[in-house]
Amino acid sequence: MPWRGRTTTSASWASDAAVRSRGFTLLELLVALAIVAVLLGLSAGLLSRLGSRNALEANQRALRALLRRARNASREERFGAVVEFERGENAVVAQQRTAITHFRFEAKEALDLSEGTRLKGTADDDTPPPWRTLGARGHSLVVDGGEQVVGRYGLGVLFAATGPLGAAWAHAEERPVLNPREGVFVECWVYLGRLEERLHERPRRARPTKRQEELWSRGGEPPRETPERLVDFSPRDPPIFYAVRKGRAFSLGVTAAYEVEVAVTGPEDPDFTYIARTRPGTLRPDRWYRLAFSFDGRTVRIFVNGIPRAYLPCHRPDTSLFEELDGAGASEVIVGGQKLPGREVLDEAELAAAGELGERLRAGADRGGEGNGDGLVTRSEFLARVPSALIADEAPLICSDPHPDRAFYGVIDELRFAGILRSERLPLPDELVVVASADRVHFDFLGQLDPTRHPEPFVILLSDDERAYSILDPPPEAGGEEERSQTRARRAEEEVRRRNLRIGRAPFERFLAALERGDIDPNRVRRLVVQRTGLVRE
Repeated sequence: MPWRGRTTTSASWASDAAVRSRGFTLLELLVALAIVAVLLGLSAGLLSRLGSRNALEANQRALRALLRRARNASREERFGAVVEFERGENAVVAQQRTAITHFRFEAKEALDLSEGTRLKGTADDDTPPPWRTLGARGHSLVVDGGEQVVGRYGLGVLFAATGPLGAAWAHAEERPVLNPREGVFVECWVYLGRLEERLHERPRRARPTKRQEELWSRGGEPPRETPERLVDFSPRDPPIFYAVRKGRAFSLGVTAAYEVEVAVTGPEDPDFTYIARTRPGTLRPDRWYRLAFSFDGRTVRIFVNGIPRAYLPCHRPDTSLFEELDGAGASEVIVGGQKLPGREVLDEAELAAAGELGERLRAGADRGGEGNGDGLVTRSEFLARVPSALIADEAPLICSDPHPDRAFYGVIDELRFAGILRSERLPLPDELVVVASADRVHFDFLGQLDPTRHPEPFVILLSDDERAYSILDPPPEAGGEEERSQTRARRAEEEVRRRNLRIGRAPFERFLAALERGDIDPNRVRRLVVQRTGLVRE
């Protein structure tokens, strides 16, 4: 007998499906939304913390990579590199040397007649014909009056007198790459002749010819008569014989007192020329020397045979800034901070009486940060200021000088010309705090920390903890005159400008003390250590 059970109709199936698919009640919906909100809050906090930690580690890796590239560049170029923390820009900048050209003076090519250049001397002029030598990276140097002789390595060029008003010199074709603005490095081997002989053989006065005036003007100097030169020159203003020169931008030369002299002119005040000069008797005649100098916008360094030589900052202006105030005696050279003749300090009344000259002096003092806050400007502080960059000068890069009174007397070989440029820049985010004991990391030519500037390993601390701001920069006391005078916009702008970088021994020690006390979360702090060997560790 077949089984007779309950049969299920389509209506019953529909009712069961309706029961099973009913929606949430209001209470169930509120509970579900609360659970989702709690989960989202927890996940958002974890993700933000993880993202902040990842951002901190990413900035640490970027800064570490920049330090390593600067170290590798110093080893490759065999020249020191610098990593600088820019406070006003909230960035880290790497500054290194970049080779531009190198003249070995080995190859010799005659000039083309189409250039309109004389190829041989006339009967009354035994000057050797001009010729061209090629350098690295497509640069060429035209030698006028110089002869090839045995140099320090291979062949060099002898620059000597070519007549009463003639001079041997060489010039390169002007290109933008030969006019670096941020910094420059020049190196060459020189064999000095007896410079006192050049002082005797020059005439007292002579009128230059039209061709000689054109040659002198190409060197960046206006045509003028040959000045009278005496053997017993003033020790503060000895005659200068240029080895390498770029108009008024920079020059490297040797004085008649056998000093190495470097002159640089900045865009702040084109009438002001900063001159660095070694002590008298640094060089001797009839010997080979490797002369070099570097300028990086902060310092001028002079090298003799690869050894940095101390120099005395001085000023030999073409038009004296102080001559209108104290007479001719005020235009003498200042050496080693020694006071000039006459009054040393100019007050506000004297600056106001000087008119435009006083405004230039005051602007120079304000720009360099000199002065003691009482309206006084000292000559020593103004004259010892190094320019921050080089002026743009369209004069060609020359060896020796077309003017006979400034032409080099000796042999020049292995001329190297390079620029010191800011090769890389790493901007820092606003939420990151970088603490260091100094504003510069110096690597020497071996890629190691410069022991003269860093006696111990260089430590850099990075943190994104908000409590670090109040610890490093405590707020001023409420109700003070300074607090009332500042507006909110000015305080906000100043906070953004000073927020990231805390440079100096005092903030560095305060940060370490707060980290030891637990005021700063150690999990939100990263450390970079530049060891004495130049290696960068975390």
